Amino acid sequence: MNLPNIYRIHVHPSKVKKEVKQFFDNRFKECRWERPVLDGVPLEILGVVESILIIARFEEIKSVIWDCEGSKSLGPDGYIFQFIKSFWEILKLDVVRMVDEFHVNGRLPKGGISSFIALIPKKEDL
Repeated sequence: MNLPNIYRIHVHPSKVKKEVKQFFDNRFKECRWERPVLDGVPLEILGVVESILIIARFEEIKSVIWDCEGSKSLGPDGYIFQFIKSFWEILKLDVVRMVDEFHVNGRLPKGGISSFIALIPKKEDL
């Protein structure tokens, strides 16, 4: 088999590599935005009720992840639920931030939608 000419399609490894990299760079590029500076802004301390609500949010998100089978992957990145469960203490703040960002902006990070397609249940006899 001659790599530069497979099925009459010219394949140059350097060009293919460049195109594949560009595709995935564009697919998973995060939107850049500037965080506000809060120097000198008095911040309130959370009360008991707010603290309980935050803990409830963490627990609700965690219970959804724990209900998923450990060997299943969310998408092309290959991270299985068992990985997320094993490193939950490290990942939980990022996961909750992503959920919060979705609730505020109504958007998921670029590339996130392809992961959720894997979560659509498949039913027979519909």
